[in-house]
Amino acid sequence: MDARDAALPRRSAAKTAIRAAIAAVIFGAVLRVVPFDDVAARFRDVSWPLFALGTALFFPTFLIQAVRWRALFAGGRESVPGVWTFFRLICIGQFASLFLPSSAGGDVVRAAMLGRDERAYAASAGSIVLGRAIGVLALLAFVWIGFLVEPSHLSSIPGLIPFCAVAAVAALVAVALLFRAPEGLLRALERRPRLVPLADHLRATRLLPLRTKALVAFLSATIQLLSNLLTVVLYWAVGMPFPAIGILTLVPVLMLVNMVPVSFFNVGVREGAMIVLFSGLPGVTPDLCVAAALLGYVSVLVPSAAGAWFFVARGGSARKAEETK
Repeated sequence: MDARDAALPRRSAAKTAIRAAIAAVIFGAVLRVVPFDDVAARFRDVSWPLFALGTALFFPTFLIQAVRWRALFAGGRESVPGVWTFFRLICIGQFASLFLPSSAGGDVVRAAMLGRDERAYAASAGSIVLGRAIGVLALLAFVWIGFLVEPSHLSSIPGLIPFCAVAAVAALVAVALLFRAPEGLLRALERRPRLVPLADHLRATRLLPLRTKALVAFLSATIQLLSNLLTVVLYWAVGMPFPAIGILTLVPVLMLVNMVPVSFFNVGVREGAMIVLFSGLPGVTPDLCVAAALLGYVSVLVPSAAGAWFFVARGGSARKAEETK
């Protein structure tokens, strides 16, 4: 092990400490503005049936996401794991996200696990990145549709529309590069032996039939719609008078903010963004925003627990496979 390899654990620990500190500082600042007693009082009137409904919606969302991931991973591969394998890895990634910054941390974990299992790291990582880029486009499509239907929800937030426009252009460029990588780029990648698998995966992605691309687009829109819906149901569960149009406007914007890897599980960032985005709505107060965010953390524990169980079961299966060799 050289000096650079030895320094990696220290750097990782330093980043972990920094993100934990950022989460604590931001969340502490939120609680200075919003008394915790007011937040706690909101939980006395939580509608647990609505909470159960919102939490249950995670699983069909993950299942559809698994179908999309499998379609993007397959490319020209002869053998591809079943949808159930991708579903379990998504749940494991959700569990990992509890301890990592933003949902991107869980993506890294599931990409590494699938890449190791299938000996296809480039295809695993590339399919996840492409899925994320298409997901961002779907989110932004909802934002623009919502803006046309009810512009007052977004036009009052300074800088939001230019931000969404820049994000849409960036997502479009990313999807175009991944779906239709230029031949010059592919040849440049192939000059480096370590990047040949990535070039091969991008070539396979270019050859995906139109029906597969249409299916991926439809699944992406469905995933985002379900994700938005379960979020709003959880808001209603805590008593927030959140308008249904928010499914197409404010919730997608909040999800975009939550993709920024600032703190652990975006603690503090989510609450602050909700206060900024939602407090102008009739009947929505800062304590309601914080209570809704905390209820969201609780709901995520259910699919995360499933992910933990899948992770433990996966380890047991691996040990049995080693013992039988």
